[in-house]
Amino acid sequence: YRLLQKVKTEFLLCERGKEAFPPETPFNFLQTACRDIKMVTMSSSDSGISPVMRPKKKCWMKISHYIDAVEFLSQIKEIVSKHRNNKIPLAKPKSYELRIGGLEDTVHAGDGEQLEVWKDCYLPERMEMVVIGALDDFRCSAAGWQLVLLVCEDGNVYAYEFEVLHLVARSLEDLFETGAEFPGLEKFRFGECFEELSEEEMKKEMQCDEIKKIDDEHIHFRRRLEIEMLEDLKAISQSEVIMIQTEGMRDITKHDKSVYIEIRESLRLK
Repeated sequence: YRLLQKVKTEFLLCERGKEAFPPETPFNFLQTACRDIKMVTMSSSDSGISPVMRPKKKCWMKISHYIDAVEFLSQIKEIVSKHRNNKIPLAKPKSYELRIGGLEDTVHAGDGEQLEVWKDCYLPERMEMVVIGALDDFRCSAAGWQLVLLVCEDGNVYAYEFEVLHLVARSLEDLFETGAEFPGLEKFRFGECFEELSEEEMKKEMQCDEIKKIDDEHIHFRRRLEIEMLEDLKAISQSEVIMIQTEGMRDITKHDKSVYIEIRESLRLK
């Protein structure tokens, strides 16, 4: 129990660290705070841990209440690595536990491209994410019946089912206190974030130099292929395939020219 509390505390202190400066904090104050404060240390005598929050000069950026998202997710990743394979019981789904681990501890091990797809192809805009673990033997359409959980740079927690990202919690605190909502509070399907081009936009895209180059190369390739096929068929039609008749073998006659004629005519029609 003490270990579980320690793990949750580390996650939550990391999450609260990025909220040290609330969104409504005046801009000038933020500049002063970021310049003057070198280190803020919070300690817990019960857990024996001393997490550290280091504000950056660019803490007024839009990401994660002005604290750099890369640093926040990097700290989360360190906590995951430190406590991998530990399990945290969740209030929801009932009787399930979050097994802490990174991408390599899931069914997607070795597939770094999958993480990039989660970042790029689901949410309305690209978001950095870190895998924090999985719910094993979870009956759904996810690969290997494994629901992979990710923390996003905005603090939201998502679960990946086949080609769907479920928003299962608004924060790590919500995840640990009330559990993971599945199906999610919101669902984001693969590719929905990309706007469908209109007919005019599609025509414009097709006129770009790269597309024209690909089309030209394809046309030249087909022409060369047709010429080579016609030359080969012509050579075959002009030759006689004769095999000396021997005992136990059938006599093979001239090659049927109709095959060549039929293919030649079909190519000409194209």
